[in-house]
Amino acid sequence: MKNSTDIFRHCRFAGLVCFETSGQRTVRACCMPVLLLCVAIFSASLKAADRLGDFPVPVSANLETIALQVRQNGHLVDIASFKSGDSVADTLAFYHDLWGEPNVQDDGSVPLWLSSEVGDRLYISRLHEGLSQVLDLDKTSLGETRGVLSVMTIDAVNTPDRDEYLLGDGELLSLTQASDNGVGDSTLLVARYGHFPERLAERYVEHFASRGWRPGLRQSSASGVLLSFSDGGARNLSVVITAAPEGGAHAVLSEIKR
Repeated sequence: MKNSTDIFRHCRFAGLVCFETSGQRTVRACCMPVLLLCVAIFSASLKAADRLGDFPVPVSANLETIALQVRQNGHLVDIASFKSGDSVADTLAFYHDLWGEPNVQDDGSVPLWLSSEVGDRLYISRLHEGLSQVLDLDKTSLGETRGVLSVMTIDAVNTPDRDEYLLGDGELLSLTQASDNGVGDSTLLVARYGHFPERLAERYVEHFASRGWRPGLRQSSASGVLLSFSDGGARNLSVVITAAPEGGAHAVLSEIKR
């Protein structure tokens, strides 16, 4: 299984702001085995894997699971890498033949699927049975196609406890949670504040001290402030605060619970 750093990197690459994982398997377009399991604890993992497998891909394409059931702002997200021996143009043609012309809207209805280009990226997306499916392809690939498939529930299934990490006047940009076997539970929060980094650092020290966290490292530099905390047990947390280009500061909080 990928660790939480890999998950965050792939989510960012897939266009997500930034995400519980539960396993890894390879989904092949040409042959997808049906697994019959009678143990109930595996059902959630299988359902998540099915969400990736339900997205059609060309016969030459492979999907390799990166993360399952990552929680992104309360939405479940499944992520897989995409690799095909076909060119980007042939891959786009596959979906054109399958679904017809993209971006077509009739009588106010939602288009069946969308195709858009941003820089060196080609995005193929659709809404399907309560899911948002996005295939993010690298247009610079030569002789093959590489990218990332992300499948996210449209309705939020769980709202993370942001008050543990977000101060009252902060603007939440992203709250991502993942669970990695052998590593632990991970939380990553990104927020924007109107305070300067040093003042914001003082407020976070007070915030976590009031909740029983023990302060650890504090390191200041020209670019910002680094803080670390521990609950004296299985939880460790770090806060990186930097000046925001538009004024104020950005805070990135990362917690590992083992």
